[in-house]
Amino acid sequence: MRLLLSLLLVAVALPLRAQDTILRHDCYLAFTGQKGEMASFAARAIPRAPYHDDLQLLALDSQSREVAEQVVPLGTEAKMDVPLQTEGLHVLAVTTGQPVAVVRRTNGPFALVASEQTPLNVCGGFARHYFFVPKGLNRFQIGVSADVTGEGARLGIWSPDGKAVVDLEDDFDTLQRLKVEVPAGMDSQPWAIALSKPQDPKLVLDDVLLWLGRGLPPYLCEQPEWLAAFVGSLKPEQISLHVPLRNLSLTQGGTFTVKFALEAAPRARMAALRAVAQDVDYPNEGTFTLNGSKPYAFPLTGDGGSLLVTVMLKPEDLRAGENVLEFKHDNRASAAMGLTQMEIIAGDEIHLEEAW
Repeated sequence: MRLLLSLLLVAVALPLRAQDTILRHDCYLAFTGQKGEMASFAARAIPRAPYHDDLQLLALDSQSREVAEQVVPLGTEAKMDVPLQTEGLHVLAVTTGQPVAVVRRTNGPFALVASEQTPLNVCGGFARHYFFVPKGLNRFQIGVSADVTGEGARLGIWSPDGKAVVDLEDDFDTLQRLKVEVPAGMDSQPWAIALSKPQDPKLVLDDVLLWLGRGLPPYLCEQPEWLAAFVGSLKPEQISLHVPLRNLSLTQGGTFTVKFALEAAPRARMAALRAVAQDVDYPNEGTFTLNGSKPYAFPLTGDGGSLLVTVMLKPEDLRAGENVLEFKHDNRASAAMGLTQMEIIAGDEIHLEEAW
């Protein structure tokens, strides 16, 4: 169900602050909450001559359903309230076109999404933000690009003990995948990253594309404690049940049935379907039911993109004996999508860090 929200102009201007990130093109804000809560956002659509695109905001719930949308005319400020109808991870898709914007949640933690499939596009400085390095990860990559001649950036990365592990100034005309070693004892903690103006007078700081590499939850937060809302309270996963399923290609609006058996219904706190999804272009392109449940939907991967996704299930939807998954493909705008390495999992701690 889509809830169309009317535009409410803010009487008091939304001031730019040092930690505000100026977004451009397509960006995503992740946020969490409980069913029945209200998530509030403030947005400012900032002109950038000679472009005239209005700011577009679209909220998706934890099952990838569109639940709210709003247009913020260029040169105005607005606020947007999103009533949460499901609990867990939600996302606010921000589309600026060629102008730029500031968008932030005003009544709770939020994170900027920065994965290789959905990179963060910023314009200007990027104040220190925090990301989480999971336990056991001994190296990771950061992707950076500022591919317009004459533009560049200075990239800083700090380990949890405050030491600068990267201090690099470059034009970044081609995408750089920076490899960072994780010193002993520095995993399972927040790290910090920032972009600043180059010291080289021949370089200017403008558009920069940034993403966190494989193995890193793709969330950047202004406050390190906010990360707990997005990475399972920083606890390792605790999965007690793995049920592998066959690969599927969902095509041409068809329906596909997969069956599996359980000796007993799991008593775990959480359950999910996890898979590598490919070419999920729009919300509800791929949906499924479990034993006649309400439909679940796969998160977006982008056109031709692949992403490890985790779709949370109601544990009570699983039962002893035969279980039936019925997958459906919506082919109104796409011919096919794929699912590989698919499995049903259950346990007391399951992470959604790769869901967006």
